[in-house]
Amino acid sequence: MEYDNLREYLTGLDSGFGAQSREWDQEFNRVWDKSLGSLQQAIRRASQTSSSVIREQLHRRLDELCRFYLDASPEQRENIRALVGQHRHILRAMCWHVGWAAERMKSPTDSV
Repeated sequence: MEYDNLREYLTGLDSGFGAQSREWDQEFNRVWDKSLGSLQQAIRRASQTSSSVIREQLHRRLDELCRFYLDASPEQRENIRALVGQHRHILRAMCWHVGWAAERMKSPTDSV
């Protein structure tokens, strides 16, 4: 990833997480309406059913963004924060990313 291409990178990443979020929401609503079971069960089933391959790719791209941010100068970091702040799906995904990373830390291999 290059600093000059960051805006384009973030737009693509935000779009990907937006699509993933809509897919998950649709699946959650379908499972919840169908089963009227527990909230945790509906969340678990929606997460298992939505496209895990795409979700994995998106989180790996978010990892790249985090590495890029850590290597950036203070001025570049300020600009990155401003750009990321314009993308609500990336901001939401950052919260999910913590759980995704924690699962990888618990895993004996690099894939879960």
